[in-house]
Amino acid sequence: NPMIIGGSYDTLATTIYLQITGAYDKAGAAAMAVVLLCITLAMFAVQKYYLERKTAATLTGKASRGRMLITDRSVKVPLTVLCSLVALFVILMYLCVPIGAFFPTWGYKFFPLTGKWFKLVFTRYHGFQAFRDSFLLSLISAPITALLSMIISYLVVKRKFKSKGFIEAVSMLAMAVPGTVLGVGYIRGFSGGLFHSGFMQGLYGTGLILIIVFVVRSLPTGTRSGISALRQIDKSIEESAYDMGADSFRVFMTVTLPLIKDSFLSGLVTSFVRSITAISAIILLVTPQFLLITVQINEFAEKGSYSLACAFATILIVITYGAVLLMNLFIKHFGTSRKLKEEE
Repeated sequence: NPMIIGGSYDTLATTIYLQITGAYDKAGAAAMAVVLLCITLAMFAVQKYYLERKTAATLTGKASRGRMLITDRSVKVPLTVLCSLVALFVILMYLCVPIGAFFPTWGYKFFPLTGKWFKLVFTRYHGFQAFRDSFLLSLISAPITALLSMIISYLVVKRKFKSKGFIEAVSMLAMAVPGTVLGVGYIRGFSGGLFHSGFMQGLYGTGLILIIVFVVRSLPTGTRSGISALRQIDKSIEESAYDMGADSFRVFMTVTLPLIKDSFLSGLVTSFVRSITAISAIILLVTPQFLLITVQINEFAEKGSYSLACAFATILIVITYGAVLLMNLFIKHFGTSRKLKEEE
């Protein structure tokens, strides 16, 4: 975002990217990445210190509760106007993308509207390959991320062992590490193998390293969602199952997992959306072997071909919102909340 809309205003992340792609100065980019990493880790440590100092649990395991609605008009009206203006601004920004994809020439000729850019996406600019590669890599990484997130969440919340805090901190670390820094780290770490030993050098330039980056970048979101859901389940529910003779695996599969099913599905779709829309880390790692949607959008935007960039982005918006809509429909009809309502 800063690189495309920032103009002459530079940020550390943008400078790091240009150092690698323009000046081919990996050492200089790594030095700036260390500075950026120190800043973000310091802020992450401050946030972590004050985060979750108090916890609460519910006996039902239900993720939501009845809300007390605000009825005072002096509060409702100003907040409604403010939120409506913000929502309208966001909607207008999104509408600019598909509208821009139908302009004959961006910024010069606006009528008559044309669909030639969408046609060019699939006929000249390998649109099918870009969407296939992005979709498949994201589809592979999403269940891996969701499963790892639930396992880490369960270990952190429901188990006691010495390295629990370390595992939680590492799983959340990608939230504090900027994507550009992560990309530089993977370049330095895998281009010549680990510590230039040649070990695992074969990962560099492959689809597997992109999947690893997708998993690492999405893991904190899924883990945080899982931890929040598990902390809403009172331990007495699981203790009752243990008292009836169930072992740990059976308790997890028959008691805990059904109660966090909505969080698992949410983490699955969220990781898919985050993966298919990722750009900051993978733009430094992707090779011509793989065409990704976000990289294509960035490439055409840098060249000033905004109509083509908007065409790619429009299709990407449809894919991501379609995934979110399917998740919401599935949770609505098959999720935990529906079963709780039926029981009530």
